[in-house]
Amino acid sequence: MRRVLVCDDDPSQMERLGELVGRLMGPGVSVASCRSADQLARVLETAPPPDAVLMDIELGPDSSGIDVVKRLFPAGSGVQVIYVTGHIEYCTQVYETEHVSFLVKPVRAEELKEALDRALARAAVSSREGLAIQSGAELRFLPFSSLCFLESAGRKIRFCCGGHAYESYARLKDIVGNLDDRFYQCHKSFVVNLDWVASCDGRNYALTTGERIPISSPYRAEAKRVFLRRLSGRVL
Repeated sequence: MRRVLVCDDDPSQMERLGELVGRLMGPGVSVASCRSADQLARVLETAPPPDAVLMDIELGPDSSGIDVVKRLFPAGSGVQVIYVTGHIEYCTQVYETEHVSFLVKPVRAEELKEALDRALARAAVSSREGLAIQSGAELRFLPFSSLCFLESAGRKIRFCCGGHAYESYARLKDIVGNLDDRFYQCHKSFVVNLDWVASCDGRNYALTTGERIPISSPYRAEAKRVFLRRLSGRVL
């Protein structure tokens, strides 16, 4: 399911936009809302990053949606930004950030639908190349090619990329469906990128980084076959 987040400090505008997104996009898209930059940051700390965000620009006297996007959704984050504002004069400033569209209130349904279709199409392409995760206050995009393995630890997942590891609140079962076929779950707490596996003894995967990933006993025979099949595809 695709996720759209509406951020607008006007409760009536926030509610209207949320209802309009739901009506235009149907049950395949979930919609969440928030009214401030602080509330948005809290949402991102406890939920997966949205595929697209509808961002108001004037979020109160001391908060700019453009600055919020720079901080929370930087270039390469994978989150698609649609600016929605009643102030046409911001049409140049928004180009300081990556965004899909700039819509002026009152937003027409057909304009919003077109912008959302474009945003979600871009998000779909991005999701085939890597994962967007919220790690503390930072939103990061992790290319699949750099992601060695994932480890579930309590309420968090560790995303290990060579010498770097990032933690995010998530459940492993919710992440697995977003990975491509190079990833294999060999243990209830571990998913490994087979492209980083150097050898397999049936009990562990040894990675090229020197790390060892345990294989649960029910998966041991299959884990070997999966690794050999992946390895044969890499051998010229």
